[in-house]
Amino acid sequence: MKHVHFILFVAVCFLGCNDEITSDFSPVNSLKVYDSAIQRVKKIHNLFALMDTSKIIFLDEDGDRIFDFSNREYKTNETIDFKLTDVVVGAGNDIFILGAEILKDSTFQIYVFKVTADGQSVWNNPVKIGITKNFDYEIFERDKLIKSYFFISENGYALGNFNNSRLYLIVNYQSADSFKWYCKLIALDDAGKIVMEGKPMQEFHPEIWNYMVEFLPNGNLLTSLAVGSEAYIHQFDPNTFELLMTREIDPGDIKARLPIFTNMLILNEEEVVLTGHANKENNLIVGGNFDAFFVKYNFIKNAITDTLFNGANNSYELTYHSYIDVNGNIQCIGTKREDLFISHGSNSNLYKVGFNLNSSIIDSLILIENKGYEGLYFEPVENSGLLKVLGRKLDISGYQNKQAFFTIIKP
Repeated sequence: MKHVHFILFVAVCFLGCNDEITSDFSPVNSLKVYDSAIQRVKKIHNLFALMDTSKIIFLDEDGDRIFDFSNREYKTNETIDFKLTDVVVGAGNDIFILGAEILKDSTFQIYVFKVTADGQSVWNNPVKIGITKNFDYEIFERDKLIKSYFFISENGYALGNFNNSRLYLIVNYQSADSFKWYCKLIALDDAGKIVMEGKPMQEFHPEIWNYMVEFLPNGNLLTSLAVGSEAYIHQFDPNTFELLMTREIDPGDIKARLPIFTNMLILNEEEVVLTGHANKENNLIVGGNFDAFFVKYNFIKNAITDTLFNGANNSYELTYHSYIDVNGNIQCIGTKREDLFISHGSNSNLYKVGFNLNSSIIDSLILIENKGYEGLYFEPVENSGLLKVLGRKLDISGYQNKQAFFTIIKP
């Protein structure tokens, strides 16, 4: 494994703020900082969506702010909690925004908003989808530990994918009757009308968490589900929600526990790669540290065909986004932390990991060391050798407030 350390020099900073990052390398093209905590970043048409549970900031490709979307006006006196949980690319320049609301009477419902790429509402009112009238909204201390490395907050959520003029949702929610988490699929047409609704699903473990809903090259709908220390890959017929295939990923399959998938990449007409992080220690199937990893999945044969890890003992290397570069290698962005179960701190490193599928060589770079930067999304700048990176950082005031950032760097 090769570790190369770069400290970044700030050439341009948003709103004139100054960071204390200095280096003789000076590989930074720009740095823009936004005074908002974020949990996730997605590319939506030609915009970047910087997502938090109460507000989403939309940036153009240069990192300039286009518009914000807030949940503030949708909260009422009956609202226990209202979280924004996903942003989805729609047809044309349309954008779907998903929210989840819990009411005092234990009603849990999903909101679907539709806006244009300049922030104008397409629908006069959001679509509301009732999920259950018996939602358990108590937050237990054990849940806080489990969810501290999960990019969706507690208390129920929805993720989406738009395909063939339909918006597909996977909804996670908890029942107060059994204290178990359930999930279900829902499909809406482009006008927001529900056209199909699947039955609730529950695995053997009381807590289940869907991390993605994606379409495979064969047209099937894939969801990935974390179940205790294991994971499941489900394939559904998008026209009927019939469960076509299930692939359990147990610790013996990947020689690790708690696999968390945060992105899917299409390799060919038979295989995809799921990237993320999982828990292993000294090549044993025990807890101890989280490593960046990928799982290659043949969705035709329903088989795991390859797994590759990165990481040293007592290390917490988490990856959130990935892409396949021009050489066919998998590139992942994330963070290298000192502690998994504590929110990222001043010693968090902006971290990139590369996996060579042919040689199985792992190449890792710390792009910003010990400055509280964590990467949530990145992409290459065409024909330049530069990378666009977006994520979260500690603010420069030293008060441990979280901020979002956009930068262009030369790794």
